[in-house]
Amino acid sequence: MFDENEEEPTITPDGDNATKFHPDEAHESAQSHYRVLARYNSGIYTRGRTDQEKIRRIDNLAVFDAIAGQLELTDWQKRYGRSVVDNLNLREIGHPVEAVVFAVCALTVRRDRRYYNPDRSDENNDSEFLRLKAELDLSDKKIRSLIHRLIPLFPEWVNNE
Repeated sequence: MFDENEEEPTITPDGDNATKFHPDEAHESAQSHYRVLARYNSGIYTRGRTDQEKIRRIDNLAVFDAIAGQLELTDWQKRYGRSVVDNLNLREIGHPVEAVVFAVCALTVRRDRRYYNPDRSDENNDSEFLRLKAELDLSDKKIRSLIHRLIPLFPEWVNNE
């Protein structure tokens, strides 16, 4: 439940409007009304229609948030990696969003001297990346391909491996 005394999360809503509705805090009789308002406010739902592109974007960013949280990225790394993912054309890349996000995270953390690369031995790779790679059942070949494809989108510091 939302606590107004606590700091807002660093990640804002992915819809068009940053106003937040917390339907669960309303009286039971008003909760469904506030759920509808939250949907309209997101910019995804209008008069019974849905914007599939916006829904896909929000889903992709939710995958990023989940993977970044599992990999314990810092706030800066989350913001940076999230902006990279948000600007990618995932259809053009043609790999599952989980694999793309994993590769973006692997490149983003290099600035802070955390490393994951399928060409390195396990002892020289970050243990969180090794654990999550196994959980997601990602192949070295796929990750290697994505890292090479995404490197040009990153600044020079990404090459400090």
